[in-house]
Amino acid sequence: MQILNDYTLLHRLLETRIPVSNIVGVVNEKPVFCVNEGSRTLYYAEDLDLIACMEIEDNRLHLFDLVTTQICPLKNIISKITQPIEEVVIYFSPELLDVKDVQAFSHTFDETVLMVRGKFAAEGEKFMLPRSARC
Repeated sequence: MQILNDYTLLHRLLETRIPVSNIVGVVNEKPVFCVNEGSRTLYYAEDLDLIACMEIEDNRLHLFDLVTTQICPLKNIISKITQPIEEVVIYFSPELLDVKDVQAFSHTFDETVLMVRGKFAAEGEKFMLPRSARC
């Protein structure tokens, strides 16, 4: 994975991305994404055509969001990282990443409130809204 420097590529993927989760995921949030992630390092895997919002702390991968037109298995993403990864913390619902043995932990953000219009399809599900979509 390389550091993303091509903003045309970023805009293309933000405009064509699919939700990172079928439980709770977002699309068409380019302004919010740019405000939340614009000052952070983004990574691009060319052969996956995928931008990852991530941080690596020792051998722990913190995965905050994926911007892509097709979600791939987590193992494909990890294979693009040059340093060894022993643990992965995912900050969104991971059901599309083809992972097994995941454990959900409660994570609270400064009195965050989720506003929903109509029936909330994910009610009763464990989920997390990606960091890039919070305002």
